[in-house]
Amino acid sequence: MTDQKGHNSEQVVNGTIANLLRRMHPRWVENVIFAENTGLIAGSPNQRVDILINHPTGIPVAVETEFAPARTVEVDARSRLGRVFALNGNVIEQSIALRLPSELKVVEGSSLKNAILNAKFEYCLLSCSDTEMLIEPTRWPSNSWISGGVSDLATFIEYTSLSENRIAESMTVLEEGIKTSTELLRSTVTEEDTTLQQIAACLRQNENEQTTRMAMAIVANAISFHMLIASFNEIKTFGQLKLEGVHIKDKIIAEWVKIRDNIDYWPIFDIALQVIAPIKEHPFVRVINVLTEIVSRLERLGATSQHDLSGRMFQRLISDRKFLATYYTLPSSAKLLAELAVSRLSPEWSNRNSVTALKIADFACGTGALLHASYGSVLSRYRLSKPGSDDAKIHADMIENVIVGTDIMPAATHLTASILSSVHPTKTFRNTQIITLKYGEMKVNTGTDVFIGALELIDQETTFPEFKIKQKHLRGEQDEIEKPVDLAHESFDLVIMNPPFTRPTGHEGDKIGKPVPSFAGFGTKDHEQRLMSKKLSNIKRENKAGHGLAGLASNFIDLADSKVKKGGVVALVIPSTFVSGESWAGARHLLEQNYEDIVILSLATFKLDEIAFSADTGMAEVLVIATRKNTNSLKKSHVTFINLLNRPNSLIEAFHVAKAIVDHRKTDSSESHKLFLDSNYSNEIGHCVYSKSGFYDKMGLPGVIRVRDLEVSNFALRLSQGYIKLPRTSEALDVPIVQLKEIGRRGPYHQDINGPSAGFFDVVDIAPSIVPSFPILWAHDVKSGRENRMTVKADKCGEPRAGQENQAVAFWENHAGRVCVNRDFRLNSQALVACLCPSKVLGGVAWPSFHCHSSEHEVPLVLWLNTTLGLISHWFTGTRQQPGRSRLSVLLLPSMVSLDVSKLSARQIDTAHKIFDDFSDVQFLPANEAWRDEGRMALDKAVLVDLLEQPPAILDSLELLRNKWCSEPSVHGGKKTRPKDF
Repeated sequence: MTDQKGHNSEQVVNGTIANLLRRMHPRWVENVIFAENTGLIAGSPNQRVDILINHPTGIPVAVETEFAPARTVEVDARSRLGRVFALNGNVIEQSIALRLPSELKVVEGSSLKNAILNAKFEYCLLSCSDTEMLIEPTRWPSNSWISGGVSDLATFIEYTSLSENRIAESMTVLEEGIKTSTELLRSTVTEEDTTLQQIAACLRQNENEQTTRMAMAIVANAISFHMLIASFNEIKTFGQLKLEGVHIKDKIIAEWVKIRDNIDYWPIFDIALQVIAPIKEHPFVRVINVLTEIVSRLERLGATSQHDLSGRMFQRLISDRKFLATYYTLPSSAKLLAELAVSRLSPEWSNRNSVTALKIADFACGTGALLHASYGSVLSRYRLSKPGSDDAKIHADMIENVIVGTDIMPAATHLTASILSSVHPTKTFRNTQIITLKYGEMKVNTGTDVFIGALELIDQETTFPEFKIKQKHLRGEQDEIEKPVDLAHESFDLVIMNPPFTRPTGHEGDKIGKPVPSFAGFGTKDHEQRLMSKKLSNIKRENKAGHGLAGLASNFIDLADSKVKKGGVVALVIPSTFVSGESWAGARHLLEQNYEDIVILSLATFKLDEIAFSADTGMAEVLVIATRKNTNSLKKSHVTFINLLNRPNSLIEAFHVAKAIVDHRKTDSSESHKLFLDSNYSNEIGHCVYSKSGFYDKMGLPGVIRVRDLEVSNFALRLSQGYIKLPRTSEALDVPIVQLKEIGRRGPYHQDINGPSAGFFDVVDIAPSIVPSFPILWAHDVKSGRENRMTVKADKCGEPRAGQENQAVAFWENHAGRVCVNRDFRLNSQALVACLCPSKVLGGVAWPSFHCHSSEHEVPLVLWLNTTLGLISHWFTGTRQQPGRSRLSVLLLPSMVSLDVSKLSARQIDTAHKIFDDFSDVQFLPANEAWRDEGRMALDKAVLVDLLEQPPAILDSLELLRNKWCSEPSVHGGKKTRPKDF
């Protein structure tokens, strides 16, 4: 239909778009996508909706269109929110405002379809979660528009059909049901009854309420899956399994055995059968009634088709979380990492055989979030590759041959198999490659047959599952046999993981009473933990990434490296200490040598629950994506550091952030610059910084992670590379900058002073009125105020151990000095990077010492390190896993940059001493308050202008830098003492 001028009307364009959208998804058929229909809005039968998509497993999404400039399209889209879809009673929570290119008005009718396929649309999402938000709904993006073609629009619609509101409501429903069923079961068990112990044994958990909750979650998940596939494959519904209105345990067990054996949903239903087997008939009926009602409520909410709900629940129920460090990858984080990783794969997406030839693995699969996200990213590319590509038809091949998941928790593999199967629950398959691995000592107290889960696979190419896998023979028989699973080296296109990161060495064991905490899960005995740790240490390979102090996550990098093929992709969620921590040096070296196009993503926020990509870690994490080199090369690869202003909050945001990063990678830019979500540069999402030669370009690079302001990144990077270029200036200052190792040497590690095996002293309090022979500056004491001035006295003393007096004296003579550097710098409560002690001391756990080659350089060094530039240097070099904190290991200390005090003249040395005397009584504010600290500002001026003879005009630029740096989330940590308006 055209108007009187021969132009295409919006109705014609909408109808053509709807027809094209139906080709984009095999389940978007006539009764799913409506265009220009009336009767869709309850209570308004004559009201017409431009386009409405009622995704089969989601919620209805309205699309309102208007030709550009489309001044009223958002108003129209907003008017759809909160209305009820007449055909099923679902509320419209998401509405898309779509700006049509004006040129579509004048396209000839026969060419309209091709014109739409080649057009760029602009669109935004309006969402509401309650009645208050109907007044002012959420807009995404917050300003400007997303642009894309009709296939991009299809993806956008698919993600908006997922209701976060329903997921939140469903979690509450599920949690209540699991809590109630747990209380029912536990209340019916007597002291003599072993039901709970038997359930705990099959889950390999200690018997407690947490374990029972996990068991009930497994049963609820199996019920949910049963309901999804009921009426298919002659599976009886739960209503058909009742006798006189009561669920019969034997009937349910028989049906689940049939599902397990005949339809081959073995990983889902076998563990569920083990859980319910010990439960007696009477409590079973009560429990099953509660859980079936809960699952029915979830089904009415549409949550049973969104299985990441169960994944989130399981994370609350993992009782061994402290030791196994099985932190849940948030769905949005999983989607971000998966999109970035899958975008690097290069099968022929329209070719079924090419797609099903892929190999994707997560060897620490947990709740399956990363595998599920990766699977979704693969399927969406296959669906959109050409019309008629139905991902349901490749589901069995994908589950049987493409996706591999391993874990040591039976509950985790149960859930992973569930979440993958639920993508197409009515499509059956044979065996999955979701494997529960052997863990611990299989033959008790023999010292043999000790297993360490997936880490066995670093040097092995097959594994035997802990629980037997079912094999279906050609003659139709079924049997349970133990058969090795082939996991060949260098065979995987993608290895994606969020590995556990508990440290097997160090002092973690002392803190929690376990000799090897990383192997303390599942109640392993002390001797088992030691045997498992020894087995891990015996795994040898070149360029080893694994390091005891880095934790098990570093060993999983070795595993990924052994399994990924040349040209394949590794994608990881790991602690941010990976980027600069000394114990992670091997892992960084492995990536530099074996991989290319390395991308590191971090989050420049300060809230503890927003600095990680996982839930509840409380410490900063990074995403690492890298492609395995096709040829051996000694040349270090370039690294791209991407700082995101915020973690994506939804799947759709994660998808578009990933898309912006992928599109950016295609530009081949090598200059630091900001990243935007849209082509209008209206929605900044972060910025990029580059290294052309590995993780260290010249002096440094890793400190650029978790930085919010690009200018702060650029300044700190230049400073670490040896020159000072302040914001709003055109030239670098003529000030010599070097690493500390060029002007002195670090002092000892504190364990060398008083360690149980290496130390020569006992560290004790200084007795009143006694001058200590071996004074030590040991710990922080912020409340006393003694650390606000640059001169700090010793707080402890060393007593030589019996029989080691001579060694203690020699140690003192070699290591005592006056300069001590803050090792664990709490930027938002402590003031000093370094201090000068009145006389020689040993530097302790909080204040390791540093020894200048010449004692006359001590005073100017301490002055410099306490300027704003010194604060930034410590912050840039140290690890920043927690907000408002910079940790600098003794080994990392020599790499921190400083003024080259060895270049100062005698006159400048004298000036430095005078400045130090003038500032001897100045009390500095915490580092994050440098922006308003008059003492710090005066010190900056004294050092840069009076000592180093720089022009006073630089002080304005320095003030700007000071304010910018103090505004960094990793500096202020959320404290209200941060700058507001400046």
